[in-house]
Amino acid sequence: MDRRLNRLHAGFLASALAGLAFFSGHALAQGIIDIPQAVVSKATPLSSDEESIIRQYVEENSKNLLSTDPVLLRRDRNAILAKLDAAQVGVPFRLAYDSVLQPHLQAMLNSPEQKTVINGLVIAGSLATDRSLNLVTSKLQQGPVAVRYEAASSLGRVFKAAANHPLSTNQLPQTVRNLERYIADEKDPHVRDALVRAALAAAEMDDHRAAALSSLSRGLTAAFRSADVKNPSEADLNTFLRGCVGVRDIAARAHQQQMRLPAQPAKDAAEMAGAALIFVNKVLVNAPQPNAVPDRQRLADITASAQRAIELAGPLLDNNSVNLGVRLAEAVRLGSRNGDAQFGVDVNQKIVPTLAKPPFELSPDRFR
Repeated sequence: MDRRLNRLHAGFLASALAGLAFFSGHALAQGIIDIPQAVVSKATPLSSDEESIIRQYVEENSKNLLSTDPVLLRRDRNAILAKLDAAQVGVPFRLAYDSVLQPHLQAMLNSPEQKTVINGLVIAGSLATDRSLNLVTSKLQQGPVAVRYEAASSLGRVFKAAANHPLSTNQLPQTVRNLERYIADEKDPHVRDALVRAALAAAEMDDHRAAALSSLSRGLTAAFRSADVKNPSEADLNTFLRGCVGVRDIAARAHQQQMRLPAQPAKDAAEMAGAALIFVNKVLVNAPQPNAVPDRQRLADITASAQRAIELAGPLLDNNSVNLGVRLAEAVRLGSRNGDAQFGVDVNQKIVPTLAKPPFELSPDRFR
């Protein structure tokens, strides 16, 4: 399933980034100035000499960040990124590096050259500071698709960095909450998929898991409700499957590791799953005949993940198991009129009423 989900993104990235290999092995700085790893990983305030080394390193490796020559641009970008790829990157270094890089990043993101903007977003996402996060989010809802896609991917880098290293950004909580709006508002399926990936990365942060689950679930709920049910694209189905699997897995991990989640994220997950099942039913109903349904297998996978998400969300609310007593995915896979009709009956007469009762207590009007 993962190979199928990722196939489209490989081609899209190759086109959007025009051959720029973002992380294909960072070159060392071309000059003689280098920053010792002890400075990069230092947890205490940097000395003036250490800050001077950082300034010299950036000066030497930023001369071509605005270059239209992709080789020169890639060389400087890789040298800058090399210090952020270290196993341990201390907060004092991030802040000092960020301070020196900010004018260069501002210029890159204001460039008329799309590849320059994209490379600036890569660096900003890897920096993972308040100011660099502002640069990333400033491009999430404006500009061409390739820029928005990279902004979403860079947002995921910020979250991944935060899950593994102490960061100097205080804006993570609001940014995680804003994911709901970003996912709901985005119309390009590739960009939306990158935002779903970012939300899943945010869910890896212990302190932000609940908020990430809510944002992902609510954003996907809005996306399901506005989706084209007559001719859903492969890219949209990819994104919906990734989101449903992700929500299911977050809930499953909460059970396995006995994590405590607030009630609202569990309800949001259940509502998203219900919206997913309504979406699948509408796709089946709108097909002129069973063999005209687009990508039944993917619809069945979405269905299976959504049903399991409901079954896992219930115990997070009241510790009681939820057994829906239906095999929805099997009905979708049948590919028959009877199977499709039974799916609609089960969703509307069993799933929706279940979601209306405790512990979910979601109004049936939400599933029209």
